[in-house]
Amino acid sequence: MRGLISFFLILFFSVVVTAQNSFSGRWYATLQAPAGEMPFELTFKKIAKKYSGELWDGHHRVKLQDFKLEDTRLSFGIDDARVRFEVERQNGDLIGSWTRGGTSVTKLAVVAKKTPPQISNSTGKELRMFTGEWYCIDKNESGKETPVTLIIRTKKNGAIEGTGIDPTGDFGVMVGHFQADKLILSRFDGQSLSLVVAKLDGERLEAAVSTSPRSQFTISGARKGVTLPDPTKVAKINPGLQFSFNDLQGKTINFPSEEFKGKVVIVNVMGTWCHNCHDETPFLVELYEKYHSKGLEIVSLCFEAQETEEQDLKAIARYKSSRKIPYTMLYAGKLEDGAPAKKITGIENFGGYPTNIFVARDGKIEATHTGFWGPATGEKNTQIKKEFEDTLTQLLSK
Repeated sequence: MRGLISFFLILFFSVVVTAQNSFSGRWYATLQAPAGEMPFELTFKKIAKKYSGELWDGHHRVKLQDFKLEDTRLSFGIDDARVRFEVERQNGDLIGSWTRGGTSVTKLAVVAKKTPPQISNSTGKELRMFTGEWYCIDKNESGKETPVTLIIRTKKNGAIEGTGIDPTGDFGVMVGHFQADKLILSRFDGQSLSLVVAKLDGERLEAAVSTSPRSQFTISGARKGVTLPDPTKVAKINPGLQFSFNDLQGKTINFPSEEFKGKVVIVNVMGTWCHNCHDETPFLVELYEKYHSKGLEIVSLCFEAQETEEQDLKAIARYKSSRKIPYTMLYAGKLEDGAPAKKITGIENFGGYPTNIFVARDGKIEATHTGFWGPATGEKNTQIKKEFEDTLTQLLSK
């Protein structure tokens, strides 16, 4: 009898320990970004001793991979060699970190719980007061001024979403919720992040903002009814645009050259790490498929941020394959301050990623556009697509 009791006690404690150490299920997580806590969810499944899972921020659903389990510690990544999560069970919660490596390493704290966070209910008046387009000038520590617009809107189902726009493009689709008197807008796809923690001060809006794991700036005195500067005036390209980079097979592609002669060319300066580029790429594919037979060529110059050149090339190859990109992609080198102006002859002022340079059939630079207004910007996304297509049809008709 005593042996039977001992057996059941051992079995009971074994089940308890297993449950305590299990990572399976849905977890409500936060990432400690510079501007505040960024909410997201993690879902894990374990089948035959192997884990799988997803990350969900309310809009982006990202597959997790490369799981490794060591005692009570679980690590995993995404389809990017730079990114790694590492969490450990502590008192029923998951405590750990998110690390993004590459040319510079950033590590942020992660906490995940089984219970959903408490979210404040907003009144219709609060939503109406926050809803709209807010404009301000951000000034960093060195005195450089940057115009920023915040777009906040309410969907028909009552959900809050929005984005921010600066001269390099928008922050991506961000989902919102209230915490007391603050509106939190966030976007986290496992690789890049955007966070806005906003509150009202009378008819003005104040906000703490992070658009990268290492950045934080403050929006002060934002007001409604003002628009951003013209994105076609940001980059300055001098006559005689030239570059020479290798494609994914190691073949050197020069510009100008015979293969581009007599063609209308979009030179797309981008990186696979850039979420604005992610939003823009499907539209460029659409333009290429529609106008290639009429004389359009597109060439992407990729400035990358993985740890090694080999990883950079793999990142470009994954990006090209997963998005079924039919046009040429070249490896332009490492993501460094001023790299495009150093490596591309003719660029005098580079405003940010992506930048598109429209070259006419005779080789003349006809237009430039810095940044891309993605689906999160609503009407602005429709506007920028129309502007791109109008420019192309005009150049192709000559």
